[in-house]
Amino acid sequence: MKNIVTILLIALSFTANAQEQKIKPTDLPADVFAFIQTNFKETVIKTASKETKKKTGLSTYSVVLENKTELAFKDTGSWKKIDGKGTPIPVSLVPTPFWDYIKKNYPQQEVTKIDKGPEEILVKLVNGTELVFNIHGKFVRVQKVEVIEKSDK
Repeated sequence: MKNIVTILLIALSFTANAQEQKIKPTDLPADVFAFIQTNFKETVIKTASKETKKKTGLSTYSVVLENKTELAFKDTGSWKKIDGKGTPIPVSLVPTPFWDYIKKNYPQQEVTKIDKGPEEILVKLVNGTELVFNIHGKFVRVQKVEVIEKSDK
């Protein structure tokens, strides 16, 4: 019984810490909306949501596009994650030091995901390989290698 009460309290603390609500695309911050309009002209916003942390009052925004690309933005409006769900994202969104490294070491690959952490940035390639860079753009390591073979069927 004690374990159940503990689990319930933990679950309640997570839900009480942040509130997520669906919003209209037009309710996104102007810089977030402009970023999407500039970089993803070929698709439209399918869903948008805003999550506000109760302790800090800071909000993050999540967007899913019709082409299934998922975007996450900080309260400041800067992006923190772009996930093409296996589909290449625009090269213009890949920071130059990362793209230079990728062109040199993985010339046939495109980027499908970029996820900015506080100290490292994960970049996923079309073949499933995950590269980790530091926040200054220096390559750190290969985190995962996943070869995805395409069939000719």
